[in-house]
Amino acid sequence: MSWIFSPNSPVFVQITEELKRKILTGEYPPDSQLPSVRTIAEQAGVNPNTVQRSLTLLEDQGLVVTRGTIGRFVTSDRQKIQNCFGAEIDREIDAFLCRMSVYGVTKEKAAELIKNKEDDKV
Repeated sequence: MSWIFSPNSPVFVQITEELKRKILTGEYPPDSQLPSVRTIAEQAGVNPNTVQRSLTLLEDQGLVVTRGTIGRFVTSDRQKIQNCFGAEIDREIDAFLCRMSVYGVTKEKAAELIKNKEDDKV
């Protein structure tokens, strides 16, 4: 099954973000072996060089390590994963607050709206 890519950003960036999400949410736990470049490329319906580029980015970020000829693994450094998770959450919150400011919604009002929305679900 092929992945669905947006035309708004490069495919290798989208693959990088998807693999990062799987690492940060524990779908690929610390110290686990990642699927091979060829396997990911087949699943995504892209050239293996595209996947290679994505994995190199994840290595540069310290989330993935190469172990000789046996393959790539998620880092065993749980603190690195936690720090990256926190940074991603902060980035998402900042983007959300930026979008809300376009409508004149302050951080405080956004927090209130979120709390009210949560209260509605209970």
